[in-house]
Amino acid sequence: MLNPQLNKNGELQHLLTIEGLPISIINHILDTASSFVSISDREVKKVPLMRGKSVFNLFFENSTRTRTTFEIASKRLSADVINLNIQASSASKGESLLDTIDNLSAMSADMFVVRHSQSGAPYLIAKHLVDTKQTHVHVVNAGDGRHAHPTQGLLDMYTIRHYKKDFTNLRVAIVGDILHSRVARSDIHALTTLGVPEVRAIGPHTLLPGGLEQMGVRVFTNMEEGLKDVDVIIMLRLQNERMSGALLPSAQEYFKSYGLTPERLALAKPDAIVMHPGPMNRGVEIDSAVADGPQAVILPQVTFGIAVRMAVMSILAYTRMKLHIKNGRLIDPANKIDAVRDLFIADGKVAALGTAPAGFAADRIIDATGLVVAPGLVDLSARLREPGYEYKATLESEMQAAVQGGVTSLVCPPDTDPVLDEPGLVEMLKYRARNLNQAHVHPLGALTMGLKGQALTEMAELTEAGCIGFAQAEHPIEDTTVLMRAMQYAKTFGYTVWLRPQDAHIGKGGIAHAGPLASRLGLSGVPVMAETIALHTIFELVRGTGARVHLCRVSSAAGLELVRAAKKEGLPVTCDVGAHHVHMTDADIGFFDSRARIDPPFRSQRDRDAIRAGLFDGTVDAMCSDHTPVDDDEKLLPFAEASPGATGLELLLSLALKWADDHAAGQGGAQEQAPLSRALARITCDAARVAGLDAGHLAPGATADVVLFDAGARWTVQAQALASQGKHTPFVGYELAGQVKATIVAGHVAFERQ
Repeated sequence: MLNPQLNKNGELQHLLTIEGLPISIINHILDTASSFVSISDREVKKVPLMRGKSVFNLFFENSTRTRTTFEIASKRLSADVINLNIQASSASKGESLLDTIDNLSAMSADMFVVRHSQSGAPYLIAKHLVDTKQTHVHVVNAGDGRHAHPTQGLLDMYTIRHYKKDFTNLRVAIVGDILHSRVARSDIHALTTLGVPEVRAIGPHTLLPGGLEQMGVRVFTNMEEGLKDVDVIIMLRLQNERMSGALLPSAQEYFKSYGLTPERLALAKPDAIVMHPGPMNRGVEIDSAVADGPQAVILPQVTFGIAVRMAVMSILAYTRMKLHIKNGRLIDPANKIDAVRDLFIADGKVAALGTAPAGFAADRIIDATGLVVAPGLVDLSARLREPGYEYKATLESEMQAAVQGGVTSLVCPPDTDPVLDEPGLVEMLKYRARNLNQAHVHPLGALTMGLKGQALTEMAELTEAGCIGFAQAEHPIEDTTVLMRAMQYAKTFGYTVWLRPQDAHIGKGGIAHAGPLASRLGLSGVPVMAETIALHTIFELVRGTGARVHLCRVSSAAGLELVRAAKKEGLPVTCDVGAHHVHMTDADIGFFDSRARIDPPFRSQRDRDAIRAGLFDGTVDAMCSDHTPVDDDEKLLPFAEASPGATGLELLLSLALKWADDHAAGQGGAQEQAPLSRALARITCDAARVAGLDAGHLAPGATADVVLFDAGARWTVQAQALASQGKHTPFVGYELAGQVKATIVAGHVAFERQ
């Protein structure tokens, strides 16, 4: 029988019960929750993963703790939350459950969180949504009758994993009113699925349902025997509101036999933890000395519950749908397509262009009339500031900036704190980014340990962890022998070395282009020869080692001439330029505007014009945002003291379009000389080729990374309107063309402008 909470791709469509849920999905939820726990400690306790989504809390049964945590979780995901007052709703006037659902669906609901006194009510809603072809709406069971409370079960599993790490050597005891407890049923299913070898149920016969043994549970009616040597104790509330008949003589009698006291707790292992789903009845289920004691983890359960519910809702919100994007101007430079053509997406992949595949039925149709539909942008340099520099930016803020800018794949340099020179750091970064369900993150590993230019890193292990190349970021290697050895080693395994050409000594400490303006302003200069000398050295080493090198953010006309000659010679080199350098010159420093403090520095108009020409003739392979968010404390300083860097992820598309428009204007309006397709190529397929990524194109079967934008829409760059935590850019106040309307990552809509 098909699992009604999974779609045909085996992905989570609804969360109705833990029973039958694959262990991979349970672990995915728990792993995702890990990335949300720290949000509670931040000053701004929000991430924009569900911005624009509407969550309806439908609690047909009284609840305080569960409803509140779902509301907090929704708001922390930036969703719009509607709490339906059932007592004052049409349901209290005779409206059926399904009619209520239909009316709320007509209000553009995206998710229903349902608590109901009758077992199976969430299943009925989920089935109805399928029958009425509302597969974009999701259901979360917040407790149905005696049947299931899956999010409580999941948060209990998260708590156990947090304190015990491994499920496969635990004894877990569930104590109390198991007969009426949906939490107990959910915990039992989760524990057995996760491989706990011994699950015990403890309680009087009157509160133990039949068939527990068939669920893999050992049953005890003696509290002392059941608690011997257990690792985890889950105490349950006596659910008097569900009891009928003479099940217990009294609460006092129950506590005498089954209350958890310090003496009984001593029978468990010394490091056993005590849990309770709440609300907790002191002196009935648990003694205050235990509830407030060092082994109780009841309050952490509440904290973890918010993170687990955030994880569930974010995963459901990004379940991949079948999408039909119609009437858009589809531009795919890699496949030489520029025509009005429909795009069909299924299973996170491009299913077809033009005509729908046989049997294709879209879950959602997006009308792209008047918009350009293009491959998602590929950015070759974006600092996300994690780990180590969270005061400048967070992964959540910068990933949101990426998708708002249409960037679906980005390369991040290794100059974090600590430096990305160990596989564990790379794996953690990719894990955190993956759980956000936004842009694909491709780290560069450090070429040398700590970027100190001395010992080589373990490149093979870093590659296995997810690095796509190796770089020194802004730390040139002084010892040329070390650089040669690094390139030789990289050549052995086919790795690409990413280097920004800068001499380690010439121009050291400089902050502006060495020219008349720097002299007039009294600023220390960085001469062009700092770049060209480094390029001569790199090219000689390439000739000697055969290593493949990518040159990052070349900034001068002389440097580009050397690159052009190297390519003509056949050397395996590529290069990019920063988007800011395509438009700015040192004159834009003005009167010490620290927003124009960039590395490498803005150079002369001649250099800028050479960069523009190099982009056009192919000397420059790609344009990158060089996204480097800087906070106010490090930017609002005298020019020489300000930290270099500017935000760029949300500007990359518009700056690429501006280059194309400016070039066409310089050609006397000959638009065919610099079509929109050429501009997009430099930030999609060409950038992907440099990075060795299968991205930046829309061929059938490709990952469905797509951006929809209005090429003619003009917008003014305003610092506070940027999603990036870094608000500083020299383009503040500029009016630019090209506004992203939607970004799709691996088939899910990661951003949609309201």
